[in-house]
Amino acid sequence: MRYRSNYWSTGGARPDRPWLNQPDISWLTVMGRVKPEVPAPRAVAEASALFRQFESARRRVTPELHIDLAPGSRGISELRRRFSEPLSILMGMVGLLLLIACANVANLLLARAAARRQEIAVRLAIGAGRARLVRQLLTESALLAMAGGALGLLFADWGRRSLLALLSLGSRPLPVNVSIDSRVLIFTAALSLATAILFGLVPALQATAQPLRVPAAPRPRLAVSRLLAISQVALSVLLLICAGLFARTLRNLQTLDTGYRADDLLLAEINPRVLGYQSVQLRELYDRLLERVRAIPGVCSASLSLSPPISGDQWTSNVSVAGYTPRPDEDLNVQKLVVTPEYFDTVGLRVMEGREFTAQDARNASPVAVVNETMAHYFFGNRSAVGQRFVFGGPLRGSGIEIVGVVRDAVYNRLRDRIPRAAYLPLSQQLEAAGFHGPVALRDLEVRTAPGAASAVAAALRRVIAGTAPNLPVLGISTLPDRVNRALGQERAIAQLTGFFGVLALLLAAIGLYGLMSYVVARRTSEIGVRMALGARPRDVRGLILRETLSLTAAGIGLGLPAAWLSLRVVSSQLFGLSAHNPATIFAATLVMTAAAVLAGYLPARRATRVDPIEALRYE
Repeated sequence: MRYRSNYWSTGGARPDRPWLNQPDISWLTVMGRVKPEVPAPRAVAEASALFRQFESARRRVTPELHIDLAPGSRGISELRRRFSEPLSILMGMVGLLLLIACANVANLLLARAAARRQEIAVRLAIGAGRARLVRQLLTESALLAMAGGALGLLFADWGRRSLLALLSLGSRPLPVNVSIDSRVLIFTAALSLATAILFGLVPALQATAQPLRVPAAPRPRLAVSRLLAISQVALSVLLLICAGLFARTLRNLQTLDTGYRADDLLLAEINPRVLGYQSVQLRELYDRLLERVRAIPGVCSASLSLSPPISGDQWTSNVSVAGYTPRPDEDLNVQKLVVTPEYFDTVGLRVMEGREFTAQDARNASPVAVVNETMAHYFFGNRSAVGQRFVFGGPLRGSGIEIVGVVRDAVYNRLRDRIPRAAYLPLSQQLEAAGFHGPVALRDLEVRTAPGAASAVAAALRRVIAGTAPNLPVLGISTLPDRVNRALGQERAIAQLTGFFGVLALLLAAIGLYGLMSYVVARRTSEIGVRMALGARPRDVRGLILRETLSLTAAGIGLGLPAAWLSLRVVSSQLFGLSAHNPATIFAATLVMTAAAVLAGYLPARRATRVDPIEALRYE
């Protein structure tokens, strides 16, 4: 009995008897090392044959049963399954943001090279080799990139704890090592060097291609700068759409109807298992606790349950339903929820048909259950579920469990999960339920308070629990919205990070457009002066610059929308309540990008209208 708690059961197990010959109990996890000379397909085939032989001996013959072998070098982790895809999406967005920033830097380098064209032309004229000048310019770009990488490492060291806090569940920190080690340093150095070469090479080649006799000829530089600005706008639109989708996903989850009545509902998490009580002691504890909690001024009703709402905890078992013939390999799992009387009234679940549990549903009475709408519709269709019978864990024997009521569907596990088939069972008939290595220890105390009395009741609740069982741990007292917010920690972190990336991308694109149009205005000062001398009005000059800005923006949006349409399928699995191609989100991102572009182009356009025609005609 030393390891009596280390097992899992689908129902019908007897932990007090030998486990080896019990088909409803699992207690051993096996890991193996495949011989180097054995190919993977052969190992899979042999392991699957042994597994089917084992299941056949347990009278569970299923030809489709097989074993998949997975590499064990990284261990088994729920965190990898949960966070790998969101973090991959965030990493992709960071990569796009890096491209936007690099395009901005490339534009600055092009402008700097244009300002130094006379110096470079003189060097070329007196015999300096082009390769040598290119190396010099690339060295300057590399120094700039390495300085940026070093500054980025400082921000990373500051932000890594914030990232873990965002992704952590409640007060429990995420057990992931995000320290900056040698691999991070090497990756940062390599990436900085690569960006320096990739985005510094074109400005260096253009700067060293101008002979001394050629006057200021900005056309090649402007062509490249326009392409970079268009690419910035395209990538920014993509990131803005992603940010909008994740923000709307978070909003949809926050406003999701959970099925419970959240007003004036307190939820206290307790852990009676640590007390080591037996069934009779636990029953007495529950009775005393509920009696004293109901006596608190401002409390309307109170109940206890095994699985807290929106906790992710599941206890499921397959069922056999009287009069229902299942299909081969049909999923017949139903989630079990153990509760005390008054539970439905306390949490605000409306009874759609029949009744809820009463004190007459005692241990020696006929087994009863209340099912949710999903289970009732699945097994009985349009027929009434009240009076129907079913049994957990095997074929229907005897009278089974009678359904006495149907309640409204609610969110039992995670907010994203589909509503499962669920059956509520009275605690009085489940204190020694199969699948537990001891009496059922209810973990959630639900309290319905009078309007406005929640704060006072919460303060008194801890005192009452401590007075009833001084050693009973209280893990926390919260409201249902608090529990929803805690359950949405990952979604909130992703929405905040993608929103930050989207705003930063928008800012970088706007800066890039502003810098480009400022350069255009500076290069066209003489032309603007001539236009104004010939009678052009300031609004005509502003329109000239804004039209060019909007043409670049339109080109960028025209490239960004198809790219978003093709690539947003990657994030579809992380969304909720909307598709990756949501028209409203795409339109909003396009509108925000256009507004930012108009603002970025308006400032240089306004400066252009202040050009003095006499001074402009003397320009250069």
